[in-house]
Amino acid sequence: MLGFQYVVAKSRELSSVVEREISGVTNRSSSFVAAFDGGAAAASTEEKTPAEVYEASDRNEGERFLRIQQNRQLQAEQNHHRLLDSGQELETALRQARATLQAQATSEQFLAQNFHLVSHVRRELQNMHAIVLRVAEEADCVEKLLLQRCEENVARQKADLASTQQLELEKFEIQIARESEERKRKLLEMKREELSRAFVKDLQTYQMRVTPCEGGSTTALDLQEEDWKQESLDEVELVVMANSDQLEAFYESEHEDEEKQFVSNKIEKWTESRVPGDKCDAESTVNEKEIIGMAERSKDI
Repeated sequence: MLGFQYVVAKSRELSSVVEREISGVTNRSSSFVAAFDGGAAAASTEEKTPAEVYEASDRNEGERFLRIQQNRQLQAEQNHHRLLDSGQELETALRQARATLQAQATSEQFLAQNFHLVSHVRRELQNMHAIVLRVAEEADCVEKLLLQRCEENVARQKADLASTQQLELEKFEIQIARESEERKRKLLEMKREELSRAFVKDLQTYQMRVTPCEGGSTTALDLQEEDWKQESLDEVELVVMANSDQLEAFYESEHEDEEKQFVSNKIEKWTESRVPGDKCDAESTVNEKEIIGMAERSKDI
């Protein structure tokens, strides 16, 4: 601000000096012009002398001097205006610098006065950051523990389901084996009865053909039939022994298809009765290979 006041004072001083010079020049030129007008009026009635010619030349030289002074005055005024403009720009820059310095001083003063509060806030922020990091680590640990527990529960459920299915499969195999054995036993009993009846019939026919047809043969045959009925098949002495391979092939050839159809129907009923869960569909469905193996084992039995 002092620099701007100094510039303004110097500019005013220069302007006053220029104005004084201009006023002095104008006064001299006005007196010279008045004298020239009086001389011109006197010379209008008289002839011109060499002194008057000399005065006319002096008047032209004064006009040149005035022009030079006017140019200098215009230049001085322009310089003065430029100086004023630069002074205003300087004042603006100084005002901005002063505002910046005041803001810096205010902030420094605030920091100096509230340094303990700022340091306390910084410590609190550091503590909060440490707490957030600790909470994040604990959350990761909890997530890992939950994943581990979930995996253990899933594995346990799968193991329980597998054991349950294995027990059910074993029970089903035992049931099929018992039913197959019972059915085979019934079929064997039926075959044995049929064979015994056929053997008795063939034996009667043979006896009738061998024994001569005499009177009273009917009564003898009736008695023999009663004796044969009382006797069991095991007590009859067989003349021709049957081949075991032929008998086995005979039994299996007739009832093998029925046995397969029976086993397949049981397997279909058991698979339809099974209702798999939503989460363990892949584990609850019975494997086809196990069912086929089970059917083969039951057929072998």
